[in-house]
Amino acid sequence: MSKILYQKTKSKHKKTIKAGWNPIRLTFAPGKNTMILFSNQKTAFATCLGCQDAPCVFFKESEITPANFDGFPVNRCIDVCATGAIRIGDNGLPLIDNEKCILCGACASRCPLGAIRLVAGRGAVIEVAPNEAFLEATNSDSHNAELMRNLFQTLPTEGVSLIESDDIVNEITSKIQKAAAVVGDQFPNLLTRNLLISSGNNAAISRKGNNFMRMDIVLSNTMETSGVVEVEFGQDANMEAPRDVLDSIAVLVSRYNWTIKNTASFIVTDLLPNRRSEYWHIIQDINNVFGIKIGTITIFCLMLLNWNRKKLILLKNHNFYADRAIDSYRAEVLEPLMQRKLKLNNLPNPLVDIAK
Repeated sequence: MSKILYQKTKSKHKKTIKAGWNPIRLTFAPGKNTMILFSNQKTAFATCLGCQDAPCVFFKESEITPANFDGFPVNRCIDVCATGAIRIGDNGLPLIDNEKCILCGACASRCPLGAIRLVAGRGAVIEVAPNEAFLEATNSDSHNAELMRNLFQTLPTEGVSLIESDDIVNEITSKIQKAAAVVGDQFPNLLTRNLLISSGNNAAISRKGNNFMRMDIVLSNTMETSGVVEVEFGQDANMEAPRDVLDSIAVLVSRYNWTIKNTASFIVTDLLPNRRSEYWHIIQDINNVFGIKIGTITIFCLMLLNWNRKKLILLKNHNFYADRAIDSYRAEVLEPLMQRKLKLNNLPNPLVDIAK
């Protein structure tokens, strides 16, 4: 259920770090607890601090509100999970329903310690057990706990939360289809928004039923950097998406004083259109005529960003540009973004590559 207003819960199990245990690095590994290296050369696994504002469960108001568009009719849902898989339990700590989890990684990427791990075939798992590096916090520890949490967010990291595989791609495909049927028609926009926020940008979707604004999502990370996103799930729906992006850009530039050169444009889809689709030709035509490179991003790509703890930089949107001349979305978009070969077989899957 969407939460427009919520009361911050007081965890009965807040933790703080022992004196002399100063964290210096986080190491992630698929399916395993995140390990913390401390300045005393000891290690301990990450465990939930019981953050008062629960960033793994709720977005801040500023994250779901565009910094560059005061008049946008914002959907005020602050849930980090588009399927409602994570919530605050009676003890004030987050709980995860693995039946609802689709392994998107949004909650895991927002935990400052990495206390949420992603387990293929199961879902997200949160570690709440104490260990030798952490103590139960008292009320007087609250300020120090906040300082420590901020420190964790600046630490160097290594490793990834999840490594892609053919089994995981198939698992995600099935989970997304089930979630869409349960959550309803707002699911694609909510999932896309949440993954975009988790990849480093403010992202706002419009209120359900609003017919005044055509654009699905407005992006911003500074007042000078903007983005517009059209969300289309299903291969048949993709055909109108490039034209809808042009409509949105025209409105934003003409009525709201945005500039084309500082506006990134994307289409986010679950399935890539096949090679014979007119979609790729239209994308190319728009670039040839208007000089606007509309990036195509799959939901799988946004998940990869979260699993690999990478950010989506708006003005580098050309990294996601693909048209009818592209040989392989996987080889020319995904793998350069990850800076490595993906651990998948070569059979085209529309979440990953363009089929003939």
